[in-house]
Amino acid sequence: MSELCKINGRLGGAGWLLAAVSLLLATGAWAGSPLVPTHYRPTPTTVTNPLPWSPNGPLTVDQAVRRALACDGRIASLKAAAEIARQQRLAAMDVKDPVLEGESRTLGYAQSVSSDDFDTARFAVGVALPNPWLTIPRVNARTADYQAAQADLNAAIWQVRCDVRRLFAELDYLTNDLVLSANRVRLNGEILSAVQSRVSQGASTAAELMTAGRQSLQFQDDLDKTFHQYQLARRQLAALLDVAPESFDLVTNAVTPPLLPEPALSFQSAEAMADRARNDLAALRWRAQAAQSAYHEVRNEAVPWLKEIKAGYADDIGDYSSRYWAGVTMNVPIFTWTINHAAHAARAKADLASVDETNGVRLVRQELHDALDEMDQTRRQTTRNDLSVKPLIATMRQTLEALKNTPNIMPEQVAAAELQLVETLRYDLDTRWQYQLALLTLEQTLGVPLDQQPN
Repeated sequence: MSELCKINGRLGGAGWLLAAVSLLLATGAWAGSPLVPTHYRPTPTTVTNPLPWSPNGPLTVDQAVRRALACDGRIASLKAAAEIARQQRLAAMDVKDPVLEGESRTLGYAQSVSSDDFDTARFAVGVALPNPWLTIPRVNARTADYQAAQADLNAAIWQVRCDVRRLFAELDYLTNDLVLSANRVRLNGEILSAVQSRVSQGASTAAELMTAGRQSLQFQDDLDKTFHQYQLARRQLAALLDVAPESFDLVTNAVTPPLLPEPALSFQSAEAMADRARNDLAALRWRAQAAQSAYHEVRNEAVPWLKEIKAGYADDIGDYSSRYWAGVTMNVPIFTWTINHAAHAARAKADLASVDETNGVRLVRQELHDALDEMDQTRRQTTRNDLSVKPLIATMRQTLEALKNTPNIMPEQVAAAELQLVETLRYDLDTRWQYQLALLTLEQTLGVPLDQQPN
C-alpha cells in the first residue's frame, strides 16, 4: 500500500508539471492572438490642417530659421532616424530571456499501476551567457551608428540655416538692385525721349537714336532679369518656410559684413575648423567606426564561448530515484575558422566606409581651397572699391548737385549724369554682394560662423 501511494504521488507530481506547462503555452497563445470582433473596422485618423503661419511684422532671419527648422520634412525624418539609432543602441545590450523546459512521459494506465509501469518527469532552466567578444563590438557599432545619425541631423540643420541666411542676403541685395535698375530705366527713358525730340528737329542723328534705344532695351531686360531672380529667391525662401511667397515681408537693408583682414584665415586654420565643425565629416567617421566594430563582432565569432548554462531536475519512477543535473552548451566555430566568409564581407564594408571617409575629407579640402580663393579675391576687389569707388561716388554726387543748380542746364544732361551715378552705385553694390556671398559660402564650407568656435 505504501508503494502504491508513493507511485501515485510521483504520478501526481509529473501530471502537475505537464498541466503547468500546458497552461503556460495556452496562456502565451491566447496573449499573442487577441480576439477581434468580425464587425470591427478601424476608424481612419482625421488629419486637421494647421492654421497658416504668418510672422508678426516683417520677417527676420532668426524667425525664418526657426520656422524653416520646424517645418523641414528632412529634419523630421532625420530626427526619427536618430531615435531609431538610439533605440538600436539600447537594444544591443539586451539580454536573452531564460528558457524553461518541462516534460512528462507515462507508460501504462493509471487504473492499474504497478511497479512495471514507468513515469518520467523532467524540468530544466536554460540561461544564455552574454558573449563579451560579441556584445562589446556590437554596442560600439550601434553607438557609432547613433552618433552618425546625430551628425546627419546636425548637418541638415546647419544646411537649412545657411540656406535661409543666403536667401535673406540675396533678397536684400536684389531689393536694392531693383531700385537702382528701375532708376536706370527711368533715367534712360528721359534721355531717349530727349534724343527722339532732337532727331525730329534734326539736331541728332539716327545713330544716336539707335544707341539710346538699344540701351533702353538692355536696361529693361536687366530689370526684368533682376525681378525674376528676386521672385525666384522669394519662392525658394517661401518653400523653406512652407508659406505662400506673398504672405510675408522681409527686414532688408541689413548691415554689410565688415571686411576681414588679409590674410583672414590660413588654409591650415580653415582645415582644422572644418575638421572639428563639419557634421557630414563626423558622420562619415562614425560610420567608418561602426563598420569597423561590426567587422570585429563578426570576426570574434571565431572565439569559442559558453553559449548557455542549463540546470534541472529529473524524476524517474522506474527506479524510484530523483536527481539534479547541470550542463553547458558551447559553440565550436569549425566552419567560421575554415570556409565561412562573413568576416571577409564585413572587412570589405569597413574598407568601403574608410574610402568614403577619405573621399569626404578630400572633397572638403577642395571646397575650402575654392571658398578661400573666392573670398580673398572678392575682399581685394571690395578693398579697391573703398579706396577708389567710394571717393568717386562722393565726387559724382557733388557734381550732380552742381548740375541741378546750374541755370539753363538741359534735363537730359542731368539725367545722363545721374545715370552714371546709378551705374557706379550698382557696381559697388554688386561688388559688396559678391564678397558677402563668398563669406557665406566660406562659413557654410567651414561648418560654423567665422565669429564662433565649433564644439
